[in-house]
Amino acid sequence: MTPLIGISTYREQARWGVWDELADVLPATYARSVERAGGVPVLLPPGPAAAASAAVARLDGLLLSLIHISEAPRPSLASGMAACA
Repeated sequence: MTPLIGISTYREQARWGVWDELADVLPATYARSVERAGGVPVLLPPGPAAAASAAVARLDGLLLSLIHISEAPRPSLASGMAACA
């Protein structure tokens, strides 16, 4: 079965065609890389933690993209990230 790989996106003002809106965006390189590796990319917009947990539970993997961070990470997240380094 083909693995579903979630990729975090970020929200920012974007312009294309007649639109000038807030959009959940991600450079296409991320999704293309997952496809080349044999996975199906699933874009994950920013949202409530409960919704994110439910979505991530259905995935086979998770790719955290480079995101714009406007606040310091919670201590539990920072310690988990340090353990992965």
